[in-house]
Amino acid sequence: CEGYALSALMDYCQESGKRLVLFVENIDIVFSQFRDEREAHALRAALIERSELLLLGSANTVFQAIRSRGEAFYEFFRLFILEGLGPEETRRVFAALSEEDPDREPGRLETMRRLTGGNPRLLGLACRMLIESPLGSAFEDLERLIDEQTPYFKARIEELPVQARKVFHCLAEGWRPMLAREVSEAAKLSSSHASAQLKQLVNRGYARELRLPNEKRARYEVGDRFYNIYYLLRFSRGNRERLERLVAFLHDLFGPAAMRTMYPAALETLRARGTAGEASDLLAVLARRVAEDEGFEGRDDWLRQAVALAGPNAPATGEIGGIVEGRLAEAQGEARIAFEESPRDAAGWRSQGEALEKQGHYEEAVAAFERSAECAGPNDSPGVRREAAWALLAKGGVLCRLDRHDEAVASLGRVPRYVQGDDPLEMRRAVIDALALEAILLCGLERFDALTGIAPRTLDHVHSGDPSDLRHYASMMLAAVGG
Repeated sequence: CEGYALSALMDYCQESGKRLVLFVENIDIVFSQFRDEREAHALRAALIERSELLLLGSANTVFQAIRSRGEAFYEFFRLFILEGLGPEETRRVFAALSEEDPDREPGRLETMRRLTGGNPRLLGLACRMLIESPLGSAFEDLERLIDEQTPYFKARIEELPVQARKVFHCLAEGWRPMLAREVSEAAKLSSSHASAQLKQLVNRGYARELRLPNEKRARYEVGDRFYNIYYLLRFSRGNRERLERLVAFLHDLFGPAAMRTMYPAALETLRARGTAGEASDLLAVLARRVAEDEGFEGRDDWLRQAVALAGPNAPATGEIGGIVEGRLAEAQGEARIAFEESPRDAAGWRSQGEALEKQGHYEEAVAAFERSAECAGPNDSPGVRREAAWALLAKGGVLCRLDRHDEAVASLGRVPRYVQGDDPLEMRRAVIDALALEAILLCGLERFDALTGIAPRTLDHVHSGDPSDLRHYASMMLAAVGG
């Protein structure tokens, strides 16, 4: 069969008077699939004897089949080692792939170039991501790109021997350039073994050597820096330090405006996943960015929801509280000024209650939250009613802390009065949260007969078109109370 195919190709070349150029991507994978050496030698002979055939192959590394003595293709190919693209070349790639002005977001483009090491293939994919979703969800875009590259990453790593793979994973997990001694300790290998594996990884293009200013010893890092992001998203979700770096990268890549669309999406995603440990860590990392973002109008609400989502006993709850302490103190001062100018300021009283709660003045906080609720009526504007609803929900939480559960039930039961069925999602979510806490308290008080009222009030505030996590949450609550 091979002979007939080759003869047909040669006949075509003679008839057309043209040479055949064969472009083979990932030629290292093709060569690895030869069943025995005779196939490799037969291909070599055909390429030598038939000048009509020209083979151009690409590979991510200088692989075994062309660099080891005794292999059929040892020193057969003319090698061209491609360096990473520079800033100007990256601009030209972006301009060729889209009609957008490459100077519109130079910082974001340069971040991608640095992250991919200027790898043309990865850079092209990253540019496509930027073009298709310039203000999309940062995490979703990044995970989509990683998903597309997972087979490539897996195939590359599986080619490595066990010890080399272990060292490579240590470099990826370390993220920063590492000394050979640090790699040795992380991989639990002797210094000589670790150094030998590092040299092998550098020679094969898996790692690169660099020297930091004022340092004599060489450091090592993963040659394909994009693999670090892959490693973070697939194997190190619970590591706070890496999450901080990932969020910092996303902030640099997508900018503050796009991050403001991602913050609420992160809350929704973590609610849906229900993974408390991961939620706590990620929320604490994001909270610092949110607290510093003065242009984010919803930051106070976001921080309050983050504390509620992390849970009262999570280590990150206290950390988030510490992050926003300055914000709450500022809100307290603003609230006092507002009281002097407008004693019926529902938002001001609620901010005052939050500040008092943070300082441990629970009785005063309860009074401030009640004043916020008294400033609003069921027929007021959505903005005013929203403040009252969240104030009553917060009041219920403080009363629970004071073990005044009957009063907490009464406060939580008032929340639905301020929220109508066609109000925005955020307001209706306050009702669902309040009803869920009310149901828990009623069970603890053994007031099971009162649970029957939870179901209709829940259904009044959940729509079929609401996010799936809210509908699922409401369904679970209805099932728990027998609705």
